[in-house]
Formats: sequence, C-alpha cells, structure tokens
Amino acid sequence: MDESLTILRLRQKAVQADIQRVQAQLDALMAEVNELDVAERVLLRLSPISDDDGQSERAPSGAPAKPVGIPTMPEMIVDALRSTDNPFGLSPKAVLEFIAIKYWPEVRPELVGPIAWRMAKEGRLVKEGTLYRLPAKQAIPAPQAIPVPKGAIPTS
Repeated sequence: MDESLTILRLRQKAVQADIQRVQAQLDALMAEVNELDVAERVLLRLSPISDDDGQSERAPSGAPAKPVGIPTMPEMIVDALRSTDNPFGLSPKAVLEFIAIKYWPEVRPELVGPIAWRMAKEGRLVKEGTLYRLPAKQAIPAPQAIPVPKGAIPTS
C-alpha cells in the first residue's frame, strides 16, 4: 500500500510539473499574440494610402490594402454583430459579407475569421458552434414597449 501511495504522489508531482511547463508555454504564446496584435495595428496604420480617385493601392503581395478611414477589424466585427436580428449571432461568412457591403468590398476571409476567434478567446465575443455573438453586456437592448394609457385606443 505504501509503495502505491508513493507512486501516486510521484505521478501527481510529475503532472503538476507538466501543468506548470504548459502554463509557461501558454503564457509565452499569449504574450506573442499581444505583440502580434500591436504589430497588426502598426501595419494597418502604415498601410498604403488610397490614391486621389479613392481606390486603395495594392499591397506588395497583390492583396488589396485596407482602405483608409475605415474602423479596425474588431470594430467592424462588433458593428456587424450589433446590426443583426439573429439572437444566435452570425457566422464568419455573414460577418465578412456585412463588412464587404458596408466598409471594404475586397476584404478577405482570413482577415475576419481569426480576429473573431481571438476576440472570442479574449471574452469580447461569444462563440457557440460556428456562430459569434456579442456578450450580454455589449448587446443592444431590445426596444421597450411604450405604455399606452387605458382608453387611449378605441376598442370598437
């Protein structure tokens, strides 16, 4: 019995050490994500300026540059989610379509989906299945019914 208990305690210590090691790796990855977020904001701020006719210049890769003067991607995602009537939220494709219609016709899916996913991981969005929605605290409240005094509406 003592030998089994010793083996069990050794295994517990090994698992706790593994958890600490993985937690350190997770912390390092989260720090890297934060650094990449900063780099993304800097790159977006320094992206090519649109020319005189309002058309955006092409980035070196041939992909369209983000138009000047539009909100950040997280702001556009929140706008899309606030604009929906669907209480369950929107798919990344629906968010992409909203952004393409309202802000940026040439927006690419790889610019929307990963940012929505990261926002959900940070708690700024709720992801249920394949749909994203705003947390309850950010959702726009439904309009309240206006009370009508008794007798104000004829019943006959």
